Amino acid sequence: MTPRDPLLPLRERARAPDAGPEDLQALLAECTRPLLPHEDVPARARALGLLLEDPFLGGLRDARHRRVDETAARALVALGAPHLQALSPEARRVLDQLEVEPSAPPPPEPGAPRAWPQHLALGVLAWGALEALGAAGLIVSWNTESALFGGVLVLLALTLVGVTLGVPCDILLSRQRRFSPFAYLAAAVDAVGSGLLMLSFSDFGLAFTQYDPTEGTYLEVHGVGLLLLAGGLVRLTLAPALSAAFRARPPPRAQSAPTS
Repeated sequence: MTPRDPLLPLRERARAPDAGPEDLQALLAECTRPLLPHEDVPARARALGLLLEDPFLGGLRDARHRRVDETAARALVALGAPHLQALSPEARRVLDQLEVEPSAPPPPEPGAPRAWPQHLALGVLAWGALEALGAAGLIVSWNTESALFGGVLVLLALTLVGVTLGVPCDILLSRQRRFSPFAYLAAAVDAVGSGLLMLSFSDFGLAFTQYDPTEGTYLEVHGVGLLLLAGGLVRLTLAPALSAAFRARPPPRAQSAPTS
């Protein structure tokens, strides 16, 4: 005899003409209840599959805005891949449309120490603020004729600083979001590529070997070269930090039965 899961009578009750909000809440509470060791998992999977196939109940929400089909889908995924293979084509179609994702990892406990890549990112952001101010000051001092053109150049400089420093640092400092390997790779390419480009334009040899005191102060003559040199080196340090942060990512969490 096929075991009868408790979800089935609750589903029938929720479909009854005189069903009320409490019946829907009882159904969802049973969906989100962790299974006991002795309970029949295939029977639960079959009952959840019926909820996915149900056009009447699927889109209903309770007072906590929990949809029946979404709740059933999360509970099914929590049961494991083998039980998903036994779903009907209709239940599989609904499950694929919902695109149920694993829950995000919990935030770290308050006061958790930062790793060295995060400390580096904070320093890089501080440098980025100085770099943006320096670039804006140089553009304003050089451009004395067209305020519009100068404003466009300042905006472009700020954007470049934000893209080449802000994006990699955002990944390094994020504690609650998970990034794909491609995001780490793209951020590293962004930082290293822009760093090498800045080094190529930094006039490395001139900044240190051809200083002529008669031409003005050292910073007046070679300030741009030094700014590009320092900015390029700062960006290159982000590559090992991103590599360390990628290796230190927590492993994917196993899906557990959702809680109400």
